[in-house]
Amino acid sequence: MVPDFLRPAISAGSVVAGGSHELLLAIDTRPLAPGSYPLALSISSNDPAHPVVDVPLLLKIVPGDGYARWAAGHFARHGLLANAEENLRWSDAADPDGDGMSNLLEFITGGSPAILDASEAVAMRSGDGDPIFEFRVRDELDGASYRLEWTRDLAAPAWRSDGVITVDDTTTGQPEGTRRMRVKLTEPGIPSAFFRLSGRRGP
Repeated sequence: MVPDFLRPAISAGSVVAGGSHELLLAIDTRPLAPGSYPLALSISSNDPAHPVVDVPLLLKIVPGDGYARWAAGHFARHGLLANAEENLRWSDAADPDGDGMSNLLEFITGGSPAILDASEAVAMRSGDGDPIFEFRVRDELDGASYRLEWTRDLAAPAWRSDGVITVDDTTTGQPEGTRRMRVKLTEPGIPSAFFRLSGRRGP
């Protein structure tokens, strides 16, 4: 029995040995909650040795938020994200352009997962002898949030999120829909510091 949310196109024809034939399958995800749905598509055959061919399917529904729409816009084909490409291309942690920023951070900073643009999203500055961390962030973060942390030492890091003050917030950032943030430590007299920007799904 075919689930209501699957709408396969009915077709008939012959496929030569070693050949292939494309079957259209429309999926209506509106009634489905986020989660995984294992399915099996059965195809009738006139081959006596294989009268029915079962094709296993795994349908994953992700939350329809801004980040999911961004990922679909960059990686989906025919409205679908291929499970086989998840780890290398479209997962939150994937870095398909190899610039050191995950897809999730690319979204948060308004970057592109297809361009080496990490240096445009984050940078270290110096102001009056104090280390300043500059980063770009979207005005609207639907489906994701970020956390900024710092430490004095990378050999034995003790990451902290407190002790940071915003010194500049420019709302006319580039690209459109982003802004530039510049932060520094509230404690004076720290000649150097290491900052890191991380992201997570959800608010």
